[in-house]
Amino acid sequence: MAFGQAGNDARLVLRTIRGTFDFRGRSRGTEAALWWFGVPILLSLMTSAVTRLTSEEIGSKAGATLSILYLLPAFALLVRRLHDQDRSGWWALLLPATIATALGPKHGLVLVSLLLLALALFAFSFAPETVGPNRFGPDPRGERPKGGGEEGGVRAPRLNLTPVSRVSGPQRRRHDMAGGWTRDGAVQDQIDDTVKDAVNRARARLLGGEGLDECEECGEPIPEGRRKALPGVRTCVACQSARDAKVVQAGINRRGSKDSQLR
Repeated sequence: MAFGQAGNDARLVLRTIRGTFDFRGRSRGTEAALWWFGVPILLSLMTSAVTRLTSEEIGSKAGATLSILYLLPAFALLVRRLHDQDRSGWWALLLPATIATALGPKHGLVLVSLLLLALALFAFSFAPETVGPNRFGPDPRGERPKGGGEEGGVRAPRLNLTPVSRVSGPQRRRHDMAGGWTRDGAVQDQIDDTVKDAVNRARARLLGGEGLDECEECGEPIPEGRRKALPGVRTCVACQSARDAKVVQAGINRRGSKDSQLR
């Protein structure tokens, strides 16, 4: 389970990197969370490792390089997150504005502006998304990347939770037939009785007793190989096939509910 989730997270991070210059489509909030919070931790560990193995100067340069590489995909990611909320991607210009403010002189007004810009970026990155397709493309939560876990596998079918009072026409009639006036558990009783009847019919067709050398239907000799393979056989292949074709499978057994018999 943990390895599957880690694989899904890694695929989302790689999707962000591959989409560095992809300003189309939509991205999930999980992808943004991993990039904004998970990747910086990894880059910080990498910078610390480089500093310990080399020197502070080289570590500082490595950290600056990694920071630039980290920010390159962030702009396109923010655009796709805005698309996921059905907003224009032009709002992503807040990101370079925030970076420019952070690199500028530090005084009271600049710090307040920086804080407001950062809050706006956070809001846009994790605001509620639109469910289903919108003008920017399909819902990314509906995509099925390879692998298991939360992102992979088969999507569970949606349940129809429409209240009975809102159901009309043939659908309402089917609903009433399924369990409109029945007691609790009556439908399951019908299913159990149907299965029991099918088992009894199958057992009744099992061969037993003394077999015949000639078919009791047409009088033709029954081959010795058939008599040895099926002890107790009384018909030839052709007659038995015709007999099996006449067997009618019963529908739903309604004995489980007297209410059903009233319909």
